Amino acid sequence: MGSLRVLSIGNTVLDVIGKTPDELPRFGELAAGRGPADMGIGGNGAIAAAAASVLGAVTALASTIGEDAWGSWLRESLDTLGVDTNQLMTVADQPTATTLSLVRTDGERALLTHNGASESHDLSQIDLSGIGEGDWVVFSSLFLVKAYTGEGMRRIAKEARSKGAMVVMDLAWDCTGEWDLSSLALEEADIVMGNLMEVKAVTCMSDLDDAITKIMDQGINTLIVKMGAEGARVVTAGGDDVAVPAFVVDPVNATGTGDVFNAALIVALAEGKDMKEAVRFACAAGALRVSGGCHTFPTVKDIDALLERGK
Repeated sequence: MGSLRVLSIGNTVLDVIGKTPDELPRFGELAAGRGPADMGIGGNGAIAAAAASVLGAVTALASTIGEDAWGSWLRESLDTLGVDTNQLMTVADQPTATTLSLVRTDGERALLTHNGASESHDLSQIDLSGIGEGDWVVFSSLFLVKAYTGEGMRRIAKEARSKGAMVVMDLAWDCTGEWDLSSLALEEADIVMGNLMEVKAVTCMSDLDDAITKIMDQGINTLIVKMGAEGARVVTAGGDDVAVPAFVVDPVNATGTGDVFNAALIVALAEGKDMKEAVRFACAAGALRVSGGCHTFPTVKDIDALLERGK
């Protein structure tokens, strides 16, 4: 698998994890945490890159960090995991992006983020010269980071596809509440992904079937809806609509689960698995992440073992 090349385009964030009781304190109050705070690689782009690298793919990250201690720590951490960080740009006028993640006992989390240097990512500087037939280009942080919109994203997607690469685009939460689909280039993607809440929000639909119909009208080839403990759903322009169940695990922290899912899906498809098999593989990777916490990047061996137990 060492020949598989993945370029992950998305934000790079320092995640600060706090383990909270189920009832959060109100302002002015104090509550005991369930353990010490933790720090990890965060950001959709960085987590997906790290996960793909650990799964054996030759992986590069195109992103932006600040000229600060957090940015240096993130670069070193990604280098250690084998990610090519030559396109991880450093800017002096913005701090490295940070996210405060408050995690409940059931593993669900509330996120408070500051995009910082992520907003300074210049898509015109992304180098696709190393991308070719059979490679993958993954866009994430859509909506969350305004740099990943418009003609810049469309140009990169078209160029990557002209070189024979597959293009994946993954939605994120729009903190502005605008959810402007016209700002994206989803029709240029081979696969579009988003979690249940994102897919409903971007279409202004409360019913998932209605939301899927509306988003597929954008000219999407394949849509994958990530639904947490309910697994995933795959819908294609050809009329396929397949539900893939999740694995039952004891959740610890859901942070980054969707990004690990994305990386595992790409690796599985590149290996020749069909879409349903690949999504099953990705669900297993996500289950290992949510049950292991923010430092967990599962290996192929880990995932295969869970798949075997799940038969």
